[in-house]
Amino acid sequence: MINTEIYLADIRKASRKGLIRISDTYEPEPGVMPFSNHIDWKVGTAVYPGVLSFTNTRPLYAAIPRILNYYRNSDVRYLELGPGAGNALFEFSEIARQRGVAAQIFTVSYTPVNPFAPLLLSGDELFPMLSDNPDMVIVETGAQGCLWRIQTEAVFRFQNEKGLLIFGESPEAFIHHQYIGDFCEEGIFNSQQFDIIYDMHGPLHRRQIEPIASAYAHLSDSGVMFFVFNAKYPPGRMMLEGARRGAIPLFRASDAVVVDPGAHCALVAREHSPLAARFEAKYPQRPQTVAASHMMEFLRWLDG
Repeated sequence: MINTEIYLADIRKASRKGLIRISDTYEPEPGVMPFSNHIDWKVGTAVYPGVLSFTNTRPLYAAIPRILNYYRNSDVRYLELGPGAGNALFEFSEIARQRGVAAQIFTVSYTPVNPFAPLLLSGDELFPMLSDNPDMVIVETGAQGCLWRIQTEAVFRFQNEKGLLIFGESPEAFIHHQYIGDFCEEGIFNSQQFDIIYDMHGPLHRRQIEPIASAYAHLSDSGVMFFVFNAKYPPGRMMLEGARRGAIPLFRASDAVVVDPGAHCALVAREHSPLAARFEAKYPQRPQTVAASHMMEFLRWLDG
């Protein structure tokens, strides 16, 4: 039966195997950890109790499985920034396996994920299951839906008492390289390049442009990057302005960029990527940046 002690023991095993690397200089940003950690975590003298929440259990965005269709029966280096409790990562790994994609999975995050005990459910699936649990805390209910958190240990107890499968077992690590620390720390990836970079409310959602530029620098010439931005911050304003003008100076003119101004998400396809090839087929004189009223509908149109 899984509990916090067993979960952490697997993380220590993964660390000994070299699958997890923790920065010596890492310090979390004030106010970030309480809603972003899923296990009990110590940084210096600070102790952050482990929680699952609406912030760290988001499902895999539907654009990523669609993008994977272009990489069937090939090798892919995949980087997720801010993976939370790792449920979207496991979903990606399973879809990749089913489609014959040999995926090497990398992450950068505040707390490590147990690569042998995947969280099998997203927050959308967890909440109705746990909503009557006395340990569930409703943070806020409003236009964005229900914002919640629950101690991870309480979820372990619930799984074991009810005989449910919330955390599974993986004989092989489904995450191959985890880095715990600041994404922009110099040299964490050196010159490594990635075919798919994914960020769902992670470091690319924050106030600085530097994380987006750093992620883009690690995107291969045939790669695709997808991220959600915050319209209140300079990177978000840059994305929205670029969608209006048809170009974003941060990216190369040969890239194909799609910005969904309503959902505040963006997709960047490098010039040799299969998505950029679809752009060439659809646009006789292709702009660098296109505004899409609905990202998924736009991708379906590209495929048509």
